[in-house]
Order: sequence, then C-alpha cells, then structure tokens
Amino acid sequence: MKKALSVFLSCCIFCTVIFAPGISAAGVNAAPLTVDGDSYPFVLIRGVDFGAMSTDYGTPQQAPAVEPITADGIVLALLKAAGAGIVHGSFERAVDSLLDYADSILGKLSCDKDGASVYDLGLNRYPFSAANYTAELITGGGTGVEEGIVKSAAERYGADNTYYFTYDWRLNPLDICDEIDEMVTRATREHGTTKVNLVCASMGGIEAVAYLSKYGYEKINKCVFLSSTFYGLYMVSDLFCGRVEVSDIALYNFLADKASGNTLLTFALKTIKMTGIFRLVSSFAGRLIDEHKDSVYDGFIRDTLGTMPVWWALVLPEDYEEAIQYMFGGHEQEYAGIIEITRQLQAVVADRDRLLKDAAVNGVQIAVVANYNSPAMPLYERALANSDGGLETVLVSGGATVADYGKTLAPDYAPSNPAYFSPDRIIDASSCLFPDSTWFVKDGQHVGCNYGSEHSDFLFWLIDVDRATVFSNAYYPQFLQSGSGQTISIIR
Repeated sequence: MKKALSVFLSCCIFCTVIFAPGISAAGVNAAPLTVDGDSYPFVLIRGVDFGAMSTDYGTPQQAPAVEPITADGIVLALLKAAGAGIVHGSFERAVDSLLDYADSILGKLSCDKDGASVYDLGLNRYPFSAANYTAELITGGGTGVEEGIVKSAAERYGADNTYYFTYDWRLNPLDICDEIDEMVTRATREHGTTKVNLVCASMGGIEAVAYLSKYGYEKINKCVFLSSTFYGLYMVSDLFCGRVEVSDIALYNFLADKASGNTLLTFALKTIKMTGIFRLVSSFAGRLIDEHKDSVYDGFIRDTLGTMPVWWALVLPEDYEEAIQYMFGGHEQEYAGIIEITRQLQAVVADRDRLLKDAAVNGVQIAVVANYNSPAMPLYERALANSDGGLETVLVSGGATVADYGKTLAPDYAPSNPAYFSPDRIIDASSCLFPDSTWFVKDGQHVGCNYGSEHSDFLFWLIDVDRATVFSNAYYPQFLQSGSGQTISIIR
C-alpha cells in the first residue's frame, strides 16, 4: 500500500508541472499595435518537456527517457498486476507490479544525492537562431505550445531574430542559466543590439530568475513571465514539508472539473457529494497517509523528487527550513551535496522581489500573465487554491489576492484600489509584485498561446507595445476571458 501511495504522490506532482494545464474576437484582432518587438532578438525559455528527454541521445540506440503512457500500456500493466495478485494471493504483489510500471516510466529521471542526473540523458537543443532549424521549428514546427510561440515569433520578427532555449529542467537553475547567458549574448552579438526580449514559459520563470540573479538584467529589454514558476509553488512547498492531504472539497473540485461537459457524469458526482462519500474517501486517505507517509518519503519521495535541484527553487522561503528538516532531517551528511544546492537556490529566491523591482526601476519592462478558474491537484494542504490546472494563480501572478477555486472573495471584502479588482470578484491584483503589468486570463490554458490563436496575439502585443500596462489598451485590460480555441475577450 505504501508503494501505491508513493507512485500516486510522484505521478501527481509530475503531472502538475507537465499539464502541468465583452468585446468580440474581431475587436481584439483589431487592437492597435505600436510594433517594437522586432527591435530586439526574441528569446523563449520553454517549460518542462518530459517527452524531450532521451537515453543514448544522438546514437542509434536513442530512446525516450520517459516511456509513453498509452492505453495499451496501462491495460497491460493492470492485467499483469491482477495476475500477480491472483497468483500470489497478495494485494502487495499487485502493487509491486504497478510500481514497476511506474518506475519504467519515471525512473530514468532520477538524480543522485549531489543533484546530478543518474542517467546520461539528452534532448534536442537549439543554441542558434531558429533560422538554423527551419525544418524542426518553422516549416515542420508549431505543434507544441512553446513551439507555436517560436513559429509565431519567427513569422513576426524573422527566424534569424528568434531563439528557443531548451534544457534539462531537472537540474540546478544556477547552472542552466549559464547556457541562457550564452544564448542571450550570442543573440545580441549577432544582431548588434545590447538587449533581448525574453519570454519565460512555465518552469522557464524560475530559470529566468536564476539568470537575472547571476548575470544581471542589463541585457534584457522585456521579460514576460507566462504561466510561470517565478514565484514558487504551494504544491512543492507542501509536499516537501510533508503536508500531504486529500481534502474532500479539493477532490470533488478536481473530478467535477474533469467531468465538465459531461452532463451525466457531472450529475453523478454531485449526487455522490451529497451522500458524503467524498468525506469518507478523504477520511480513508487521511488514515492511509498518516500510516504510511514516513516510509513513503524515506523509501521513494526523497530520492525521486527531493534530489532534483529545480524543485527546491520552487519551495517558498517561509517553508524552506521546514522542508529541509522534513526531507533530509537526520541524513544531512548523506545529502550534503543537494542540501548545499538548495541553500544556493533559496538565496536566489529570498532576493527575488528586490531583484525584479530593481530591474523594473532600471528600465526592464516586466509583464506577468496568469490563468485561473481551474482546480488544483487534490493532493496537498493548499489544494483549494485557484489555479490554471497545475500552478496556483496567487503565485503565478506574483502575489495577487485570489479566492479559492469555485469561490469569490468575501462579500464585505474591500479592495484597496478598485481599479485592480476583477469583475467576477475573484481576484484583487493590487497585491501583485507588478500590479500595473499583470494580466489574468479566466479559463486560460496553462501557458496557452497556441499558434494562430488570439491568446498568442495577446502575448505578442505585450512584446510589441512599449511599456504596456493593464491600462494601455481597452482591448487588453487586466482581466480577460479565454474561450474555445483560445479566443480572448473582456470579462464583464
């Protein structure tokens, strides 16, 4: 049972990061632009891409590090598990079989106790401009989210003016940022400029913060944090502090959201909720977690997730010491290597607000885009938070005041400045790090900006317009609504 729980915990946090998820559309497309984006090279730092990692990269034996999850594979794994359980008359044997399947999918991503990859993994890298990778990124590209952004940028600004940074997201951001600096320096040198426009998608947000901390902001004209991790994650903080919880409300929210559009299933879930079954499931899960949590962390979580440096850059500063004690308490010498890396990363995080504010004061144009109105993964203490389906809106936005998912702020809530208060009474943006340049997209997909979409047009408006704010253009106020096909309209 403890192994089953460990698989559940690990898969949930991985899925969180991967899927990690008015005016008419014509009006939005007609929004006037002051084109400025082609004055500087465009650099995109992508987010997590599990499918990109390979073993024996560049050889005839190259194979995906993360095995594809297919319906056939799941069915076969379940049949093997059932067979093992029947033959041995033991549920634990069935769980062992499922654990083997999970390990075959995730095991090659492991890092050692010094934060280095256990396996020699590789991925497609694009160190030069997109013009050098026309087949991969332009004529044959645009199918993935970040790839769609790259293709759009190449069409707008020229492929030779567009750069796409991919990387091993598991590793130390303070090492990864050395390669970011190489790309930024190359882009400025090749185009005779002193600055670039930087877009940081998802995990790219914390990578950008590490870059700014180590190399400064002198080479950055604009920095757009797009559904990014630049402010950390409640989920990682809670998990690393041992705050594992399956709330009945969070569980219902999550399942009801997945059932959206299925009238029969939605009705069934509401009926089940009324019977109190979700409370029973939550109570059972709580007892199971209390009984097996310590052994799960000792035997699986610590060495599967805790040794990946990147997660420690997402732990909130106020949770850091508790997280270190929970994950490595009593084993400090054994894990001295990764602990030292975590302290370096936390020094960056602790100085983040000052660094970004200094950058803005000194001319860097910073914009933040956060999506909301999706439930979080029902796994951790703060899982009632509003999210984009994976990352919590309060942190993606850099500190907005956000009602829990499915709720509004209290009827007597009085915003300090009504200009930053959402029409649906869910968000008060006045508490954001950058309230004048933080946008919220209701029902927006994580990162979003698919090739040819209005969400993509909005992103490039942020790049093209000099010093864009939430008051710059009536077509793009602070609170927007995403529709089918990633259309954009105004929340009324």
